[in-house]
Amino acid sequence: MAWLSSVGVHGKSGLPSRLEPAFSSSPPVTAPPAETAPTPQLIEANAFVFKAGDPRTHLYRVETGAVCLYETGSGDRQSVIEFAFPGDYLGLGFLERQHLNGRALLESTITAFPIDALPDLVKNDPRAQVKLAQSVEREFEARRDELSSAGHRQPIERVAALLVTSARTNVQQGRPAEIIKDSWKCGFIADLLQLTLDDLSAILVDLERRGLIAAAGPDLRLTNIPALEAMADGIWPDNDHGTTPKLVTAYRAA
Repeated sequence: MAWLSSVGVHGKSGLPSRLEPAFSSSPPVTAPPAETAPTPQLIEANAFVFKAGDPRTHLYRVETGAVCLYETGSGDRQSVIEFAFPGDYLGLGFLERQHLNGRALLESTITAFPIDALPDLVKNDPRAQVKLAQSVEREFEARRDELSSAGHRQPIERVAALLVTSARTNVQQGRPAEIIKDSWKCGFIADLLQLTLDDLSAILVDLERRGLIAAAGPDLRLTNIPALEAMADGIWPDNDHGTTPKLVTAYRAA
């Protein structure tokens, strides 16, 4: 593992926190076609399972070996997030593209599953549920930091305003005000709000964390319309409960 050539140590875990960019140029592991049964694939030490920015079309389970999950910061330095071992899933999250890099520490076998299999794979696996919650939280925090650092304080207000407008339209057409149909999954809404699908997904997760919306099957349910109206006017409710978002499986932007 010569690529762990320069590391630092942080926290009680003693895990490495920094990597120097000394990786080889091994190609990413290839996911099997969705129509075939998942078959474990042997990948060499130092090979990518996926790279940050890759479309999130599959998730992966480590069968043997170990995989390092890391992010690239300024100056091309890599920060280790965690290590995945046999039984752990990789590629979890709610964004449209991978947020981290996944690379084999040693020769490993990996099974690739279609992303649509996520709910079935984690529903009876407490360990996977914890990993999913951690991944969603990490991506949410990263996306929120990106929006904040770019000076984007208004997108969430635009989303709230459109949700309130949709609720009023429902009333005018004789439908329940609080149920917003699944047309919000499409890219048209993101384009209308001048957002990427990842940004829209992150904002919806934020609104859910604040207790303003919830998943309702394939649709959205507005749980606090007055608070959404206030947010649309720039008055943010102080009710971020910090709960684990559920929209990742029930309402994943596509």
